[in-house]
Amino acid sequence: MSHRLDEILKLTDRVAVLRDGELVATYPTSEASIPRLVRDMVGRPLEQVYPRTRAVQPGAPLLELAGVTRAEMFRDISFAIHAGEIVGLAGLVGAGRSELGRALYGLYPWTAVP
Repeated sequence: MSHRLDEILKLTDRVAVLRDGELVATYPTSEASIPRLVRDMVGRPLEQVYPRTRAVQPGAPLLELAGVTRAEMFRDISFAIHAGEIVGLAGLVGAGRSELGRALYGLYPWTAVP
């Protein structure tokens, strides 16, 4: 049993899909695709669950950073966030992601802005 659809397609000969604890589909893996598996899992095409609503052209930036640094925490951070975007900060522990988030909220002042 797995939700890693790419692994399912590589490692199996046959697929069985459950939805709400009920068996809803079985077929050979050769007939499976990720869109078909998702459709069977959620009961409708993914586009109906999460329709694309993003504008083709992004608007003006709502937040823009260019080369900001906080000594001993992070350095030379640059990005722009536009209306309608969902942004996540990711990185290993100690990479400065938490510190950058705190600085964005004003807990740490920038020490360098070119």
